[in-house]
Amino acid sequence: DGDLTDESPQGRTLSAEGTPVLDAPGYEGSAVMLDGAADWLSEPTGVDTAESFSVAAWVKPSTSEGNGAIVSQDGEHVSGFQLQSMSSGEWAFAMFGEDAVGGGDVHSRVRSTQPVEPEVWTHVAGVYDAAAQQIRLYVDGRPAGVKSHSGAWAASGPLAIGRALWSGNQVDYFSGSIDEVRLYDRVLVDSEVALLAQHAVLRAHYAMEEGSGTTTRDEVTGREAVFHGDVSWEVGEFTSVRLSHDQVDWQYLSAPRPDIRTDKSYTVAAWMKADELTRQGAAVSMGDPEYTPFSLGYRVDTERWGMVVTCPTSKGC
Repeated sequence: DGDLTDESPQGRTLSAEGTPVLDAPGYEGSAVMLDGAADWLSEPTGVDTAESFSVAAWVKPSTSEGNGAIVSQDGEHVSGFQLQSMSSGEWAFAMFGEDAVGGGDVHSRVRSTQPVEPEVWTHVAGVYDAAAQQIRLYVDGRPAGVKSHSGAWAASGPLAIGRALWSGNQVDYFSGSIDEVRLYDRVLVDSEVALLAQHAVLRAHYAMEEGSGTTTRDEVTGREAVFHGDVSWEVGEFTSVRLSHDQVDWQYLSAPRPDIRTDKSYTVAAWMKADELTRQGAAVSMGDPEYTPFSLGYRVDTERWGMVVTCPTSKGC
């Protein structure tokens, strides 16, 4: 969030190497943006990589080409672990059998089937389970692979965000944005990783408390929704916007598109009070040149409130 401070009780502040942008737009708040050439962040302590640990981050790569280390921890010759994007277009979590040039004979790397998508925020996590002698990879909160790993050793540090170490050389500089980096000295189980990836971030909130005027403000971004047609305010116990059904003078509000991906998880909610339930009515929907991704409202065919999700004909559901 722009200051590289550690929000855990450990108080391990990061240091910037190169000239990273520290206040780039993040998954939540601000993120660090790295140039893929010389920018990275460091912290001298890290974790004991010979014992169980977990690492997670939100990342938005600027490219799917080349290897990019999200988080790693230096040994003398190679990284003790690497959470990374691969030049083959996959996410990966890797550990090596020796702190030696070339990493020794054991190279354990678990790769995702989910592709790396440039300019898309993705939650990536890696877990080393010392008791089970396994490494595990998670993408967007879901298990993406597991592999056996023996011979773990303690990397002396530092923790590196945005690059790795290989045969004594700093390599695999990450190009893109990184946010919400977390490091644990224990195994995170599936449900805990899912909770990190599903953390709710409010993207838009139209409280509709103005009571007058022809716009209403988004409490998150400060942008405005605009009234169309003969929309009116209703001020009483609750302040709200009143819409009447008129097929000649359509009444609705149009708002800037919120920062969500409708091909990933999202939630939409609103308070609604219908005058009558005799016709179909969309309370909240999102427009798209090809289709309507979702529509939240009342359905006369089921006589229920519901949410309809549709997909473009080019992709299907």
